Amino acid sequence: MYRILFPRVLMVSLLGLFLFGLTACSGSWKRVVNGGSITQDPFTVTFRASLEHDLIIVPVEIGGEIYRFLFDTGAITAISKEVQAKMQFKVVTTGTIEDSQDQRQEMRYVLVPELRIGNISFNQQGAFVADLRANPILRCMNLDGIIGSNTMRLCNWTINYQVPSVTFTNQAIPEPNASTQVADFRPNSQFAMKLDMKVGSATLTNLTFDTGSNGGISVPQKIFDVLHNRAILDSIYRQEGYSQSGLMGRVVAIDEAFTYADSLVWGTMEQHDLELSVGHSGLVGNQLWSRYLTTIDWDRKQVFLEPVQDLDLGHYTHGFNLGEDKSGKVFIRAIHKEGVAEQAGLEALMEVLAIGHLDLEQGATFCDYLAVRDSLNAMPQLRLVARNKQGEQVSVILPRVALK
Repeated sequence: MYRILFPRVLMVSLLGLFLFGLTACSGSWKRVVNGGSITQDPFTVTFRASLEHDLIIVPVEIGGEIYRFLFDTGAITAISKEVQAKMQFKVVTTGTIEDSQDQRQEMRYVLVPELRIGNISFNQQGAFVADLRANPILRCMNLDGIIGSNTMRLCNWTINYQVPSVTFTNQAIPEPNASTQVADFRPNSQFAMKLDMKVGSATLTNLTFDTGSNGGISVPQKIFDVLHNRAILDSIYRQEGYSQSGLMGRVVAIDEAFTYADSLVWGTMEQHDLELSVGHSGLVGNQLWSRYLTTIDWDRKQVFLEPVQDLDLGHYTHGFNLGEDKSGKVFIRAIHKEGVAEQAGLEALMEVLAIGHLDLEQGATFCDYLAVRDSLNAMPQLRLVARNKQGEQVSVILPRVALK
């Protein structure tokens, strides 16, 4: 589930990966997803994580080496092709995964004898072997794997997005205090956390609690249309161009809508002003969860949300999104309709030659852009130089405008 939305969200909803070719009753499936254990005595461990593009990255030890894993409640555990080539874990079975752009690919599934988080050993962990360099965003993040829901279910977890840090324990979570908001979830066969949330007067069912997305709420087009037709949504924005959001990194034409929901209710949680966009499936990402000290209680199948104060909930844009083609060139991937970039004459597929202080003709790369994306997003005036279809250079100064 990937999207670059500049400078809305860099929506990395890695999975919503759907598994095909394996069934819940097969022995291989059970070994991959339902297996695994922790043998240590009672423990509570807190460790520092990193927050990159509003995604939690955690250190994981395998075979005595430390790797970078995405903390993703919307996926099952994965290791990169490079880690598998080095470690040569036994392949248990194969199956098909579909990414957020409906692209399917055969995958190998392995059992990792031991992976360590903090000083705790997670044994016999099922994982699929992924090409984490096919999508340019993943490549720039230098990920080695994913800690997914089949591993997380063995503990209770607390995510502090502000520090950032992660605490996990096999002990009971204390009863929440009066200020803590509480809501229920239900795991599916892959242990993805499913929830029902009210948006205005409508109830959205089977949304995925997805820390592998840094977006808000994503729903299929038909659900978005229903919400719009029932006047639950207003101020609809559109972007046209291309998406590059799937795990496999393929470029797909898009014409998508997004807005900001004024009223959200899940259990005792009430929120407002959260991005709601069209996507392959229903999920809720870190744009919401980062507003809280978030605790996932797998024993009670509940989430505890302790509000964090003084968060800037503003939504701003320079009106375009960027991507990278197979040759490494940076291009305008999508344009916000009637936005400042379109009004300045920019179009999707234009090659970007410079943005802000980055000179892409002098060696700056898409990864360099991602590294300074937040500072570029914050600029009240952003310079961009592109090459149009006629081969002419177009230089514009784009103001940062509020969407809401």
